[in-house]
This record gives sequence, structure tokens and C-alpha cells, in this order.
Amino acid sequence: MKLGEKGFTLIELLMVTAVVALIANAAAMSTFQVLRNTESNRNKMAAVNQVQNAGYWISLDAQRAQTVETNEPEETFTVSWEHRETGDLESDDYLYFAFSSDNGSTWGSNNVAFQGNIGSTPQSFSHAIPSEYLSDGFKMRFYLEGFGGYGGEYAYIDNIAIIRDSEEIFTDYCSSFTNWDNGDVWDIYSGEFRGHHDYGEDDRYLAMSNALDLTPVAAEFPLTFEWATWDEFGGTEHQVTYSLADGKLIRSHYIDENPLIETYIAQYIDPANTSCSFANGKLTFTVTATVGSGPAGVSESRQFRVLTRPD
Repeated sequence: MKLGEKGFTLIELLMVTAVVALIANAAAMSTFQVLRNTESNRNKMAAVNQVQNAGYWISLDAQRAQTVETNEPEETFTVSWEHRETGDLESDDYLYFAFSSDNGSTWGSNNVAFQGNIGSTPQSFSHAIPSEYLSDGFKMRFYLEGFGGYGGEYAYIDNIAIIRDSEEIFTDYCSSFTNWDNGDVWDIYSGEFRGHHDYGEDDRYLAMSNALDLTPVAAEFPLTFEWATWDEFGGTEHQVTYSLADGKLIRSHYIDENPLIETYIAQYIDPANTSCSFANGKLTFTVTATVGSGPAGVSESRQFRVLTRPD
């Protein structure tokens, strides 16, 4: 240093050191973030590939299948209520009920609750809800046929319940129409729903206003498909079973009950969030894969719906 030139003071050196440290720390954090994002993206791609591969193979076998077996728990859904009537009813006086699985957009055929004179003493009634209506858009409705004239012909409904196995999941004591959209022919009488037909067609209905979720408990794997193929030499029986073990989805193929090949088609599968159900020729299954852990861990879940081959 020449005479007369000034050097850096201690404070200036400390400030420069602090700035350099901040820049270095920011660069390190940026590099770490890039590496973590890169790892997260790799995990995302791996999870997507596993789910897509599982969906492809299961869908392929489902389209071949003539029979499908799932490990579904046995569940029953039942609707029950009490009903009675007053007046001089005839054989053309009916109380009907029907179900919907799509929030009331479409309805199944009418079922007879009672017909003609059954008396004024309440009678218990119950009906198993068919599997095709077990969805998150379940509704039911009542419908009056007849019950006209001036003879005091009335239908009464009380204590409506929907039961899953032995547990009541919906209860209505029929003291108000809070849960129902009622036509003008329906009113409340002494804590019962009462119907008497005096008006038009639409007024005869008493329908649930809000849908209930009656989705059955999803089945766990294994999932089994069976089908037959034919050629000039005869028939061949195929059976394919999908099972979960140690995070792997395993496909086992048998021909005429003899093992052909067993391989895993996907890994990193989360068994707690992988399930299937089968109803009315349609297989619905959900596959979830989880790759990595911590901030870079990624889960991918997809639901597939497949129509099986008619018998």
C-alpha cells in the first residue's frame, strides 16, 4: 500500500464477510430446493407409472372376465317403516315406493308397500335395498295410486329407518317434512305422514330431499377374474388373481388350474388406499402408489371403472 492510500476498516471487512455469507447461504438453499424438487418430480413420475401400469393390467383382465370375485365384506342395507290406512280402500288403491342411485335423476320401478284394506293398526314393513342403488346418490320416494274420492281414504307412514347391517344410518319419525319434498296430497297428521289423492300426478310423490351415501365398504384385494377361451381343440379355463404383498401388486395367471406365470405389475402400492368393488357388470377399483418420504414423498391415486365381458 502506498502512502496516502486508505485500506478497509474492520467494520467494512465484517460487512463484506456478512454479505458473502448471505449470498453463499442463498445459493446453497437454492441448490437444495432444486435437488429436492428434482427428487419430488422423479417420485411423482414413478408413482404415476406404477398406478397407470396397475390400471392397465387390471382393466385388460377385467374386459376379458366372465366372472369377477372381490374380497368384499358382507353388507346388507334395509329400509323399514310402519304404515296403515283408513277409509274404504279398494284393490286399485296402492302405496308404492321406489329407489334412485343418482340423486333422483332416474328412478327404479315401483314396489308395492301395500294394496287395498290393511286396517288402521300400524304394520311394520321392511325391504332390502338392491345393490344397484347403493351409491352416494341414494334416494327413495313414496307414491300414491288411488286413495281418491271423499270417503276418507288415507295412507299413513311412520318411523322410517335405513339400516346398514344392524346400525341405523337414517331415522325419521315423520313429525315434519324436513327430509322430504312432499306433494300437496301429503301432510302431517298426529306425528305421521298422511297421504290422500285429490290433485295432479306430481302431487302424489313424497321423495327424499337430500341424497344419502349408501356406498358399500370397498373390498380389499385379492381380486380374481375368470374366463374361458375356445379353439378347434376345445376350451381353456383362465384365472387371474391380483394380490398385494410388501407394497407390490402381484398378478398370478393360471390355465386349467395350473400356474402359468406370476409377476408383480406395480410396486410402492399403498394397501390402505387401494380397493375394488364389483356390481352390475362394472368393476370399480382405486390404486394408490406412494414413492419417497418426507417433503419429497409423493402419492398418486386414481380410480378406474371397467365393464366386464358379458357371459
